[in-house]
Amino acid sequence: MIAAGVPAEVGYCRLLREGKRMAVHKQKLLNQDVEDSIDYLNLLVSSGLALGEMGDPDELLDMMAETAMTMGNCEGCTIYEADSELLRFKLTRNRVLEGRGVKAPLRNYTVPIDLKTAAGFVATSKKPLNIPDVYSLPPESPFSFNPSFDVMTNYRSRSMLVIPMCDSRGNVLGVLQLINHLAGEHFTGDVTPFP
Repeated sequence: MIAAGVPAEVGYCRLLREGKRMAVHKQKLLNQDVEDSIDYLNLLVSSGLALGEMGDPDELLDMMAETAMTMGNCEGCTIYEADSELLRFKLTRNRVLEGRGVKAPLRNYTVPIDLKTAAGFVATSKKPLNIPDVYSLPPESPFSFNPSFDVMTNYRSRSMLVIPMCDSRGNVLGVLQLINHLAGEHFTGDVTPFP
């Protein structure tokens, strides 16, 4: 949390330095379990929520997404905001698509908060999901994967880590979804399941 009287620019710089430090540390611990990874991402989310009153909200979301992708060593990130009975896409970032010049056209897209989608499942259960391959969900899975984004953008989602963003009282504020963990360092290598 940023101390009272500290300029916003200083706070952003501290958050970015801390995010970079954590990303370097995370790379050294690639074999740690999902709970540890979620702790790192929860720290990111908490820091971002604390900064929520400062600066441009879109810039803040972009910074959160970039830091989450760095910490998760993955291709993409989607941030959903809880809005009554819906999850509303607030930001979608994807390094592969950005490299091709493709913009993700999901700014006003919503999904219901229910058990039918991974993001809705996480918002309902308040528990993270680590999905090795979204196209190979077990038959007993309560949620399914909608491939329309992949079809629309000529992309292939595989692994997914979906985390609820909750306030200190346990209310779901949104969902953070990381897509396609990469085996190599610095966003290289094959797509693998999240650790």
